[in-house]
Amino acid sequence: MSEDLSDFFKLLSHYPSTTLKASGSAVGLPEGYIGNSEVGHLTIGCGTIIKQPMTLIEEAFEQKKASEIPILKTALLRLSKQHKTLHIMGLLSDAGVHSSTHHLYKFLEAAKDLNIPVVIHPFLDGRDTEPGTAFTYLHQLDDVIKKLKIGVIGSIHGRFYAMDRNNNWHLTEKSYHTLTEKQPNTIKNWQEILEKAQHDTMSEEFIPPTQLEGNHYIKPGDGILFFNFRPDRARQLTKLFLEGNDKNIKPFPFSSFITPVSYGTNYNTTVLFNTSKISQTLTGMLNEHGYSICSIAETEKY
Repeated sequence: MSEDLSDFFKLLSHYPSTTLKASGSAVGLPEGYIGNSEVGHLTIGCGTIIKQPMTLIEEAFEQKKASEIPILKTALLRLSKQHKTLHIMGLLSDAGVHSSTHHLYKFLEAAKDLNIPVVIHPFLDGRDTEPGTAFTYLHQLDDVIKKLKIGVIGSIHGRFYAMDRNNNWHLTEKSYHTLTEKQPNTIKNWQEILEKAQHDTMSEEFIPPTQLEGNHYIKPGDGILFFNFRPDRARQLTKLFLEGNDKNIKPFPFSSFITPVSYGTNYNTTVLFNTSKISQTLTGMLNEHGYSICSIAETEKY
């Protein structure tokens, strides 16, 4: 190891230290899920266990069917009355970092209960999950669609495009246009898309936004449900729908734009679940008593 760690070990030898648990219920996640940078940013130094969004959503689904959640039910019944379609988009992954396929399937069940037509727009992972596993997740989604007898896949997007967070708006716009406009080139099914990517040795994360046959894009008056519960990589695409941009994209005339949690005070979406607000933290108390605090994270987000 070439790095000089002498200062680090000096700190350990002169000051008290400990090891923190960073997964499962210790950091407000469901059991069996590892921590991630989001959990670290929100948990370290708090001095208490904060229920993460994934846990809040899981507990809500344990208490009642998704179709019985009042805010969701109201939005879906509005679509039914207007004879419009619900478009569900988000990361097709069970890693529990940005989303959960379990939540997607619960939302599909809600649409079935309320007799709402559904189009699914999966964003492919290959980053929080192993590259090459998109075949498995899309086959699982197909099985759920067949079992519930509801839903169709409208488009496929690598998360590199749909979930950019670094102001690469040209990437986000490619997903937006594929979601909202009839594309000149469409593909018969998702298998063809993945087989081509595999042939080109391209991970699913980088598959360009591609529309499938059938004209299943988002139309004015339709509803949108973005099932990602982690905001940072959902904001750019959401902002295009809500605000448009200074070029050729105007705010989209949707019936409702539903998100599991708030993506931020500047994002006026229909929020299903309120996250915990912590008013007093351990680091705050130490600061009030004049103690110095050094917090180090691998990235800047909050």
